[in-house]
Amino acid sequence: MKELMKFKDFKKLVVQDIREHYEEDCDIKEQEVLKNNSKVLFGISICRKDRKLGPTVYLDNYYEIYRMGKPFQSVLQQLHTVIDRELEAAVGFDFDIENFQNYEKIKERIVFRLVNAAKNKKLLQQIPHIMFCDLAICFAVYLQDKKIGSRSILIYNKHAETWNVTAEELCARALENTPKLLPPDMRNIGELLEEFDGYRGGIDELPMYVLTNKIRCMGASAILYPDILKEVAAEWKTDIVLFPSSIHEWIAVPGREVDSTDRAREIVHEVNRVCVNPEEVLSENVYLYSADTGEVRIAA
Repeated sequence: MKELMKFKDFKKLVVQDIREHYEEDCDIKEQEVLKNNSKVLFGISICRKDRKLGPTVYLDNYYEIYRMGKPFQSVLQQLHTVIDRELEAAVGFDFDIENFQNYEKIKERIVFRLVNAAKNKKLLQQIPHIMFCDLAICFAVYLQDKKIGSRSILIYNKHAETWNVTAEELCARALENTPKLLPPDMRNIGELLEEFDGYRGGIDELPMYVLTNKIRCMGASAILYPDILKEVAAEWKTDIVLFPSSIHEWIAVPGREVDSTDRAREIVHEVNRVCVNPEEVLSENVYLYSADTGEVRIAA
């Protein structure tokens, strides 16, 4: 059996291949990128010399494909296909990156997202944010295009300084924008199971609801939308227990259905350990929305 390359060797060969194929027409930049939950990925940014935006591909993902048994040349072909598609899509992309310097031109696209504060200490030093329980509200510029789909650019301290805006001002703007750009989506989990897994049980048998946004990406921030939890609690006539499924969604359960928050935390921990990509874990805690106070807190 042929011995697998180590990541450093895999990375060296892939970078060499990409430069050979694309460097004549594209600017290529290698960089380590700090992602959510302190995950560091090795990325290659490829941008046509006549464009200002281009794709970034992360080699860590392709190395895992290689480790799982896909031949190296097949991995390269897959990578070329992705790069070619993204470069072609970028040709018609209508967002001018120069607009990013002008707050007035991007302020209507500012949205928020929720991340784990403790797992993102280094990142939070670099970005404007506001604490929310043990989580952090951070901000991004949301872009949407017919060819490339949805993208977002994280807002760093340097951007906020250039725009001369505070985290509080960004949050106020995002509070207005996010529900409009990314409307909430809250459905019974049985309905989603029917959609994805062919579940045929009675929907009412599962008193669990998934709260996310319309694209189901970074949808955990939907609990910040004005009045959404208030309206649900009023309909249910009870508090709401919130399980952090991931950075993309919550599982909401009527408070009367949860007997033990200790057991609920055990469930969250086990799901995070077994089912959730470490980069997408939101929290190990369980949260409670009080119908009386209208506040979210960590469940005791």
